[in-house]
Amino acid sequence: MGNIRYPRITQPQQGVGVDWSHPLAKGLVEAWIPANNLLSRSGSVLFSVQATGVAAQTNGTVYLFRNSVPSLFNLAESSLTAILTPDITWTASVYAACYGSSASGNPLFMIGQGDTSNQLGFRTRDAANVDVTTAATDADWAQGKTAIVSGTRSAIESLQRVYINGRQIASTAVGTPAATTFDRFAIGGLLRSTFALGWAGRTGLVLVHNRALSAAEVRSLYINPWQIFAPVPQNIFVDVAAAGTSAALTGTVTTATETDIVTGGKTIILTLTGDTWVTAG
Repeated sequence: MGNIRYPRITQPQQGVGVDWSHPLAKGLVEAWIPANNLLSRSGSVLFSVQATGVAAQTNGTVYLFRNSVPSLFNLAESSLTAILTPDITWTASVYAACYGSSASGNPLFMIGQGDTSNQLGFRTRDAANVDVTTAATDADWAQGKTAIVSGTRSAIESLQRVYINGRQIASTAVGTPAATTFDRFAIGGLLRSTFALGWAGRTGLVLVHNRALSAAEVRSLYINPWQIFAPVPQNIFVDVAAAGTSAALTGTVTTATETDIVTGGKTIILTLTGDTWVTAG
């Protein structure tokens, strides 16, 4: 029996770790899926099944949250990726996956419905209260339609970008942010000292990177967002010859030269010991 491992191509349906050897796991600080849910639950959060797998379903007043999130990333180089299915796209400023701060109303890091209806928006704000929203309308951002969305921010490139299904749809110039601390993470809206910007829709995946993903990496996550999770093992069974079984090659072919092979006429004799030939056919 042998064992091979191949990349995941579907959402894990039970708790599973990250494949930390995968290039896309570099800088990863959050990998949330329903099967790995360790967030405290507030309200009757539902789980529904859709084409991409199981998703947390929130209605704008119900949310999952976790307090005291350590500040494992900063806005200077950061990315947020999620699988989202909006139930409503005509309500502005409602966000599905959000980081905030319990001590200050300033820091924001979130993705969902932008400041204008029917827009996908990626919004950040630092401790100096510098607010940047990168948003655009797109045919793939629609009520009941599942999309893989990403937002990236890079002080090195001085750009904040938003993507949907592997395509960049908007970018905004940004500077180097002030030092910012996040300590609350929520799915279904923004959690700070109070809950706000409640999202009505489904969330099937949230990834946060402490670096700005490249366009090629965003595209790769769109093609297969599950590849960063631990590979799936597969056993392979191989028949092994019984003890005492052998095959011996004899005949004039064993001393043949290249010319002999071209000319032909040499003999090949295979002698089985402890076994028999399969019948014809």
